[in-house]
Amino acid sequence: MKTLIVWFSWGGTCKALAEQLGSTLPAETFRIARREDYPAEYGECVKQAVSEKQANARPELKDEVPDASGFGRIILIYPNWCGTCPMPVFSFLERFQTAGRMIYPICLNGGSGLASSVADIKAGAPQAAVRDGLSLDGSLAVQAHLARAVSWLD
Repeated sequence: MKTLIVWFSWGGTCKALAEQLGSTLPAETFRIARREDYPAEYGECVKQAVSEKQANARPELKDEVPDASGFGRIILIYPNWCGTCPMPVFSFLERFQTAGRMIYPICLNGGSGLASSVADIKAGAPQAAVRDGLSLDGSLAVQAHLARAVSWLD
């Protein structure tokens, strides 16, 4: 079965890790992006993220979700926003056929860890097998994460 690296990134750290993993592993990649970009200014982005979380929103995605056929392993890379995944991640999970897939959550954060993100992914993809998750310090260089992520995936 093939591997799909799915990532959401606002500041670029998750994107960098996804690109590095994509260059290291035999995998395809998919960027989760909201149809309308989040504000570039941090404070405004936080306000938008909090508003979406409070509304349990499922923002419309910029790109069509890929066909799940043939993908057995999904590596999901995301930042910790409001104690969980950004809401577009849940939009993805609701549109992607997760049944029978293994999901490997990798959460980059500033010290808040995985919070409720893994439990929330399990709830959003109830027919998938979801690993416990890997918490990575978003302030460290991507190269520091790459070896740890590859080892954890094995």
